[in-house]
Amino acid sequence: MPSEYDSMSPANPAASARERDYFQAHLEGERGFFVSDARPGLITGKIAISLSIARVDREGRFDGVLAIVVYPDYFEQVYRMLGTRETTRFGLVKS
Repeated sequence: MPSEYDSMSPANPAASARERDYFQAHLEGERGFFVSDARPGLITGKIAISLSIARVDREGRFDGVLAIVVYPDYFEQVYRMLGTRETTRFGLVKS
């Protein structure tokens, strides 16, 4: 699936991730891998899940967030292709 928005596209000043759960978690000290709740994306408006990790400077201080976005509908399509019988079950779980 081609990207609808990427770092090569012009910046959208109206789209700030600062208020998103993943950004706030890293700002407040989370340094591990973070999986956000599913919610409408800032750019596309499509339901999306953000996968992120904090960016830190040489002294270990918070210096931003590295994040990618995945769309749950992609997984729905994959599961639909894999499971053709009524009894087939798949799940994507956040724990």
